[in-house]
Amino acid sequence: MGLMNVPSFTDSLYIYFI
Repeated sequence: MGLMNVPSFTDSLYIYFI
């Protein structure tokens, strides 16, 4: 995971939204 230069917690939230 990690679409952009964001932390892991952000990635998790992004996936959760999807």
